[in-house]
Amino acid sequence: MIFRRTAFAVALTLCAALLFGCAQRIAWAPSAESVNLMTTPQLMQEAAKAYDQRDWARGELYYGRLLERADLSGRDRPLAARRLAESAFESRHYNQSLAALDLWAKADKKAVDDWRWTDLNIRSLAALGKAAALEEQRAWLAGRKNVPWETRQKAALAFFDAFYADGHPVQALQALADAYRLAPDGPSRAALEKDFLVRLGALGDKDLKRLAEAAPSEARSAFPYALTDFERARREAKGKDDWAESWRTMRAVLAASQLESKDVLARDLRELEKKRGVPRTGVALALPLSGRFADVGQKIARGASLAQWALANAGQETEVRVINTEVPGWPARLNELPPHFSLVGGPLRMEAVKEMEPAGLLAKCAFFTFLPSLGDVREGAQAWRFFPSARDQARAAAKLAVDDLGIRNVAVLAPEEKFGRHMRDLFAEEVAARGGHVSVTETYPPGDHPEWGKSVARLLHVPFKSGGTAPKADFGAVFLPDGWAQAQVLIPNFFFHESGYLVFLGPEMWSRALDESRDLEEQYYRLTACSGAWDQESPAARALQSALDEQGLGAADFWVALGYDFVRFAARMGGLDSISPAEVNGRLARMEGFDFSLAPMSWTPDGAASEALHLFQPAKDGKVAADPARMRESIAKALSRRELFIKAANTQRQGKASAPAAVPAAPQLTTPGELDRD
Repeated sequence: MIFRRTAFAVALTLCAALLFGCAQRIAWAPSAESVNLMTTPQLMQEAAKAYDQRDWARGELYYGRLLERADLSGRDRPLAARRLAESAFESRHYNQSLAALDLWAKADKKAVDDWRWTDLNIRSLAALGKAAALEEQRAWLAGRKNVPWETRQKAALAFFDAFYADGHPVQALQALADAYRLAPDGPSRAALEKDFLVRLGALGDKDLKRLAEAAPSEARSAFPYALTDFERARREAKGKDDWAESWRTMRAVLAASQLESKDVLARDLRELEKKRGVPRTGVALALPLSGRFADVGQKIARGASLAQWALANAGQETEVRVINTEVPGWPARLNELPPHFSLVGGPLRMEAVKEMEPAGLLAKCAFFTFLPSLGDVREGAQAWRFFPSARDQARAAAKLAVDDLGIRNVAVLAPEEKFGRHMRDLFAEEVAARGGHVSVTETYPPGDHPEWGKSVARLLHVPFKSGGTAPKADFGAVFLPDGWAQAQVLIPNFFFHESGYLVFLGPEMWSRALDESRDLEEQYYRLTACSGAWDQESPAARALQSALDEQGLGAADFWVALGYDFVRFAARMGGLDSISPAEVNGRLARMEGFDFSLAPMSWTPDGAASEALHLFQPAKDGKVAADPARMRESIAKALSRRELFIKAANTQRQGKASAPAAVPAAPQLTTPGELDRD
């Protein structure tokens, strides 16, 4: 009996609770009739109360009904529409939110510039999975000028959240980068950096890694990619991962980026350095400091000294040792360096490379030689290259001819020697890779200058002593793999046969010779171009010269830039735990975004180097950057002049054939050289 009474009491209690709950729901869930009975001012008050209490369901109902009222003033409609959009979004009624945003924009033309409108629009589209509409909104906003910064900043973060949640990290990062470039000032950029750091801090390690791996290699030093790399390295530094590697990444971000929050990042790094110490970085250089090549070696050492000073100013202490390869026993001195000197730049001669092998140095240090090739040493396995190769030069010439100038058929005129044959073959391979063809090849004896004119005539299929106009060649460019002094003898021979419309291409040695040339006869070289690693007019080269001037270290050139680039490069690489190809090539793969003062270099996964060489044209007192568009115009002008010359010659011959014997001879024709002047 007691049990029955207890059960009955419990049942009564449950019923009472349910009835009370129903009564509660009835109390705050008004009927449509009761809402309709409210006056507009009353409904506005109730709607505001619901909004302030974050009662989104009731707020959505009230503001929705409020906007249906004809007596709601135009002044109150924008606020009602905004709060309806917010309430609907929080209630997960995303279509209703978009509809309310539309009402807000109609009620107030400035609504689309309000960050709340943009933020809600982006998040509603994302919640509905409308990727195309989301991308359209991003493009529309990016193309608009005079958008308030607060709106652009909030939109960038909303886009980041939406794209990243949808599995598109590349687009997520790009949205932030686009907004950052449009920031009006430093404080605005700093605010966006701060907001993004908060988001990075909330990501898990796997998500952070995924985001870091989505960054494009050419933009790693810019926002937001640099912050992503720094945060990832900072976390790894606190764990059991390689501290030296993490330290190098964080130090590289601080050295390369222009972030407003660098002081905050630097403080974080200093705290870590106090706990874990600063990894030691040593860079050795194997250079000729005496003998025939002493001047070159000393220039490289000067650039290295400047790089060491620049690194120290950036807070990175780097030890640099220079070993003179012209002193007997130099490999032993290199072998005696402490273990943290694991990276070596040089040597400059193959003979020196051969001296290293018996000493076992190739297994102890990672050598980045200043040579175009490594001979029998396996590149990417036993040693590496930090220097332009013959293929780099052939590739640059082929690219200009085929890709930039549209010349499909080319010729080669090479000296009868190993270098000439090697460059001829490399050029043919690079031309073929671009869909072109080497249609004619010819050689000349290197030391027999009188025979060179005959070689040019054979290439053009004309008798040597005839001079005059050769038939138009079935090729549009000639590759001349020899020195600049030899080119200055060879090229005028083409003008002797009225073939000045051809493009003449040369190797990097022309570029270095042109740095010293003066009073050049430009009329022969308007269609001449060569590759080169050093461009003294580039922003990086100007910055290098400015730093040299500050230290009173003289003029910059290729060799100074080589030493400057290598020491900074080696410091970025950092000390190696082992000299295994896997570790060195892995480090090289992560060397994206390095700021070269010479032409930029890159390495394949197996350690083979390539350099994207600049292209130059001879000028009266040196060289200038090649301009393919202007070269195409010059080709067209040269061909036009050639046609005029041929017509003039034919007219003169016909006149001579029909003229009476007593008539004086016709005036002399303009010379080919004069016709070829612009």
